[in-house]
Amino acid sequence: MSKSLILASCLLAAGGLTLASTAPASLAWGQGRAKSGAKVTGTITGTIKFSGKAPVRKMVDTSSDPVCGSGQEADKVVVTKGKLRDVHVRIKSGTAGTHKAPNASIVIDQVGCVYQPHVVGAMVGQPVAVRNSDKTMHNVHAYIANETWFNRSQPAGAPAIVERDTGVAGEVFELKCNVHPWMDSYVPLTDHPYFDVSDSKGSFSIKNVPAGTYTLEAWHPKLGLKSSRVTVGRKGAKVTFRYP
Repeated sequence: MSKSLILASCLLAAGGLTLASTAPASLAWGQGRAKSGAKVTGTITGTIKFSGKAPVRKMVDTSSDPVCGSGQEADKVVVTKGKLRDVHVRIKSGTAGTHKAPNASIVIDQVGCVYQPHVVGAMVGQPVAVRNSDKTMHNVHAYIANETWFNRSQPAGAPAIVERDTGVAGEVFELKCNVHPWMDSYVPLTDHPYFDVSDSKGSFSIKNVPAGTYTLEAWHPKLGLKSSRVTVGRKGAKVTFRYP
C-alpha cells in the first residue's frame, strides 16, 4: 500500500477526512431527472364517465341541403356504455412551462355536413386548417368568446382555410356554418402540448408529462369544466372524471 493511501486511511479512521458525496440533491417536482440525465416523464391516462341516464341523441334535420344526406344523429353529447366522448383533457395553461407551437396544422374537415372532429385541441399559434370535402358550399364562421373572429365562404373544391391566429391559452376557437346551422366544432387552446380528447370509450392519454403535481382540467362544450389534482411520476398517473 502506498504512503498516500495509508495516510488517507488513518485520517478517515480518526475522523479527520471528509469524503464528498456524489449523490445528487433531491429535485423539485417538474425538474426530476433519471440517472442518465434524461428528464423524468410519465403518462396521464384516464376515463371520462357519465353517470345516470344518457341524453337521447336527436336526429338532425338536414333536408335543407340534399348533399348532406339523412340519418344524422346530433353530436352535442355522445355517451356510449356510460363513457363520454369529446372531452378535452389538459394540464391547466400557465403551469407547464414554455413551449413552441408546432408548424403542423390541426385539420378539421367538413364531411356530410358535419365538422370532423367535433372537439380537437391545439396549441396557441398552431395552424388550424378547415377543409371542405363536401360537394356543397359551406360558410366557416369562427368565434372566440361569442365574438366573430372571421366569416368566410368555402365552396365545394375550394382550398383549405388556414388560420394561425386563433386566440390565447384558455380560450376556445369555435367553428359554425351559417349555411348548415347544426354544424359546430371546438378547438380549446393551450400553451403546452399536454392534452388529449376522450374517444368513444371515454379514454384519454397524455404522454411525456414532466414529473410534477398539476391541476388537470376536463372540458366539454355542453357539460362544462371539471378539475382534479394529479401527481405524475415515472409510472405516470391515472385519473377518472365523472359527468354531468
